[in-house]
Amino acid sequence: MVSAPFDGFFQILVVARNADGSVTGYRWDRNKTWNVDQKIKFSNGGPTNPNFGYIAQDGDGRFYGTMDGEIHEYRWYTSDPLSFLWVGKVGILNGTSAAG
Repeated sequence: MVSAPFDGFFQILVVARNADGSVTGYRWDRNKTWNVDQKIKFSNGGPTNPNFGYIAQDGDGRFYGTMDGEIHEYRWYTSDPLSFLWVGKVGILNGTSAAG
């Protein structure tokens, strides 16, 4: 389970990885209400029904999931936090850091 605040910390998006690798969204909104078990929509050319091994998320609207030995990056926006747009695959450096 991963989470990220947005909307000036008035809302929170929580993404839970289910046993089958699918993900479900939970959102705390400005009305102080939990919106639970919400379907996340994947679009923009990447896998549309991904089964993730691991997931991560940051506070800049980026979501990451591992699948088939690759890391996939998605972007979400505060206007529709349950719509994930595929950005692409994240390159992995073996044995070295990206900083050099």
